[in-house]
Amino acid sequence: MNCLERFRAALHLEETDRPPVVVPTNTGVEGLMKASNSYWPEAQVDAEKMARLAIAAYEVAGIESVILPFDKFVEVEAMGAELEGWGRTQQPHAIPLIDNPEHLQLLKNPDPRKDGRMPIVIEAVKMVGEKLGGEVPIIAAVASPFEISSTLWNPNTLVLYFEYDKAPLKKLLEMSTSLVADYGNLLLKAGADAISIIDGNSQNLFGVPMVMDYGFDGVEPGAEGYEEFSGDYVKKLVEELKGDSILHICGDTVPILDHMVETGAAGLSIDRVRVRTAKELAGDEASILGNVSVETLWKESPEAVAQEARAALKEGVDLLAPGCNFIPTTPMKNIKAFVEAAKNWPG
Repeated sequence: MNCLERFRAALHLEETDRPPVVVPTNTGVEGLMKASNSYWPEAQVDAEKMARLAIAAYEVAGIESVILPFDKFVEVEAMGAELEGWGRTQQPHAIPLIDNPEHLQLLKNPDPRKDGRMPIVIEAVKMVGEKLGGEVPIIAAVASPFEISSTLWNPNTLVLYFEYDKAPLKKLLEMSTSLVADYGNLLLKAGADAISIIDGNSQNLFGVPMVMDYGFDGVEPGAEGYEEFSGDYVKKLVEELKGDSILHICGDTVPILDHMVETGAAGLSIDRVRVRTAKELAGDEASILGNVSVETLWKESPEAVAQEARAALKEGVDLLAPGCNFIPTTPMKNIKAFVEAAKNWPG
């Protein structure tokens, strides 16, 4: 099997010769920047450099997939948010644009074909496809509707609209869903084999309380909050995408994993969840990707990385992957140990 065949089979719970080793989040690490002579932040804003750095994950590190772009703010930037904090080993962050419903009119309704960095990412996907298409899975990352909405809207005031006036937030969620569906389908048409939906901010809906200053608790963390403000919109997005999708949420997602399954995503990317538990909860409805700790990959020995990878493989992970984004200073020797654990399995 080539890498793409193995990826597709594993993603759909079909028989493979072994689990593939893939990354559905971010492979922008210093070692690959150096090897490809393509560095952040230029590789986040230039299509040719973005493609070159993405390809290095396969050609240099041996990862059996290519993922791009390298940050989760492409959509919010196109909608009008300002980004700051760019750096070689530092992701940018977005300055919230909305404090109240009246600010919704400040948002742009972008065209993915021409606005912001979306056409740059589409062009980079085409470039990767020209070199690796048909042999190596090309994964394009997009932000989930809630990820977009909770980045654009100041979380200190956003919590006020979870209970007392949901309409403005749901309007923004609908707008975000439509944008990402259009963008995602253009990425698929450009050559992406799967869309990875990054939904990290939804942790605030089922576990970690959102930062706020108003003495109001907002939505009660739990499965219902996740389903109403994130899961339902991810489901709509998955239904509109004309290709495979992967849903990634960091942290302990056991409380909402059944709702993640209900989104219809082909694969669920897990972090601080035991593989065995995730497999039991997902059953035959979705494949499981994960769950080697990015902290282990970053600071422990290659032997420790390999041991953790083999533990995930032993518990039946369908696609071996890191639990989240690679930390940009992750050593190449650890990434290679992570890769070799899968390629040598079960030897």
